[in-house]
Amino acid sequence: YKGHINKIQLIETILFMIIFIMAILVSGGNSSNNKFLFLFIIITSTIQGGMHKGVLISVVSSAIILAIDLIFSVNADVNIYFQNDLILAGVFVLTAWTLGFYVKTENDHIKELQTLLNEDGLTGVYNHRYFYDKLREKMHISEVENEKLSLIFMDIDYFKEINDTLGHQTGDKVLCLVADALKKVYGNSRSFIAKYGGDEFVIISRGFDKAQSEHYCKKLQKLLRDIDCTELDGRVLTISVGSAFYGESGCSKIR
Repeated sequence: YKGHINKIQLIETILFMIIFIMAILVSGGNSSNNKFLFLFIIITSTIQGGMHKGVLISVVSSAIILAIDLIFSVNADVNIYFQNDLILAGVFVLTAWTLGFYVKTENDHIKELQTLLNEDGLTGVYNHRYFYDKLREKMHISEVENEKLSLIFMDIDYFKEINDTLGHQTGDKVLCLVADALKKVYGNSRSFIAKYGGDEFVIISRGFDKAQSEHYCKKLQKLLRDIDCTELDGRVLTISVGSAFYGESGCSKIR
């Protein structure tokens, strides 16, 4: 879908450039006052595609107007239009560079806000709301590509007791330890990790069957048992796990 949009934008850019070139040629060529029209496509391209695309379009636009100056003034001793348009070419590039910087800054802020919106602030994994958005997406991909999809729910055993007896700070540390272990075990492009509830986590994995899911769960349980945390006062971290497999466990849609 993104590639389709990029192709449309490329075609639009080429068409506008052709129109602007024709407008310049019709209105006097090197003496035309319509060369500034390229600023519109430079600004639009920078806003849509960022600094790199904007600078590229500005360089191409500069090359076009300077080439027109050279072609129309080939016999002139002093090419005044070329000299003047060198300044215009600088304006093109400077406009794309400056606007591209602000576009990049804005996009960085948007990404930061999306991260804050989608991630759990304590553990750094995705949150409950974003989990449902991602689950719908993964289930759709699973249907289209006929790919296996596993759903693993897990909660930390005796977490309430840890909070009550050892304090909420220790409870928060336990949540972070479990989240870090999940990232180590499921930190790949096929898996998605989210915090589902107070002490509950969920993992969506593409292409995992029951045997693979069981293997990863055992790997996670071993990793948690081996954690040496002084705040746990000798307790061993354990989890309870439940699994479902899209298309195999009677689940056909999200309610």
